Amino acid sequence: MNIVAVSGPKGAGKDTLIKALIKKAEQDFPAGFVERAIITTDRIPRLDEIPGQDIESVSREQFDELTARQEILFPKTISGAIEYRNGVRPSELNKAAVVILNIVGSYVPQLKELTEKTNGKVYGIFLHTGKVQRAERIGRREELLFPEMISSTVEADPGRIDVRSLKNFDSFIENREGFFERTAEQAYRELKPFLQSIFKPQASHGT
Repeated sequence: MNIVAVSGPKGAGKDTLIKALIKKAEQDFPAGFVERAIITTDRIPRLDEIPGQDIESVSREQFDELTARQEILFPKTISGAIEYRNGVRPSELNKAAVVILNIVGSYVPQLKELTEKTNGKVYGIFLHTGKVQRAERIGRREELLFPEMISSTVEADPGRIDVRSLKNFDSFIENREGFFERTAEQAYRELKPFLQSIFKPQASHGT
């Protein structure tokens, strides 16, 4: 179990970065070597999300039942204009040699403990950006939110990282508006050695 944990405040661009990292990895590694973990949530899909590919959307009751049966790991309530909960099914963490997971930063230590039990590794990426840029991204993504709702969502998740949590991350990336390609290139450049340390190509059989 090898995990790339991507953390950061709401609206920082984590999901967009995850998709970009997987696309770049596919150019250097075999198909399926790096996969994205599908998040289970009790909210409805956003306009840019495909159910079954980006998220698994369940009812609040179903989320409670899954959590009670320990079929959801790292459950977290996301505060803001619309409150909802996220988590991940255990099977999602074993679906590929390397799995990229959008996860709340406070859960990264627990994730490391879990992977160590299987001799796995965790690479942590913290993605951050300014409040104005975050508000603009949330507004584009969730068109039904009023401006004051967007503002309260941003304020509910200020995006600060505790100094004690710095050791949980290997890479700190700033997602500047209008420079996402540079952001993705930097993140992948720093991540690639981790992927290379895990990739074990099959030895060719000579005659």
